[in-house]
Amino acid sequence: MPEAQGWDLIHYIEVARELGEISERTATEARLAKDFRNLIHPGREMRQGMQCDRGTAFTVVAAIDHVVRHLSEKAAGKKVG
Repeated sequence: MPEAQGWDLIHYIEVARELGEISERTATEARLAKDFRNLIHPGREMRQGMQCDRGTAFTVVAAIDHVVRHLSEKAAGKKVG
C-alpha cells in the first residue's frame, strides 16, 4: 500500500472494505464510480472508448448514495450488509 499522500480512490475503497467500514456491495459500487469519474477528461474518454453521459453520472451518484447510506447506518448502530 502506498504512503497516504499517494493514495488514490481505489486504495481508500479497498481499505474501507477490508476494515469492514463498507460492505462488499458498497465497495463494488464505489469501484464502478472510480472507473467512471475519470471520464470527465475528454482524452481519457476517447482512449478508453467510454462515454461520459447521464448513465455514467447516475452510476457515480448511486455509488455515493451507497457509501453515505452504509456509513450512516453503521454510525447509527444498525446492521448493514
